[in-house]
Amino acid sequence: MASFVGYVRDTNQGDTIGGLTLEHYPGMTERSLERICAQAEARWPLLGVTVIHRVGPLAPGDQIVLVAIASRHRDAAFESLPLSSWTTLKPRRRSGKGKHAR
Repeated sequence: MASFVGYVRDTNQGDTIGGLTLEHYPGMTERSLERICAQAEARWPLLGVTVIHRVGPLAPGDQIVLVAIASRHRDAAFESLPLSSWTTLKPRRRSGKGKHAR
């Protein structure tokens, strides 16, 4: 089994981030995550994939996503972990001054 936990960073491209808000469209987001998991299962011999992704306002240091992948062979589990970056959720970052930016 391999896993990844993503956290809100306090900087983005050198700018201070006071937090972010993850926006999504219910239904569409779930279908997109299901499609991503199915693509990973088709590409690698996986026993299971679990993705838990938060939405809404988040502060630096908050957990954003958990991706857990089970496989009989560790190489397949670790090779498939980049799927955690395939998400379709769109962040709106808050600067240290409280302003939102994409």
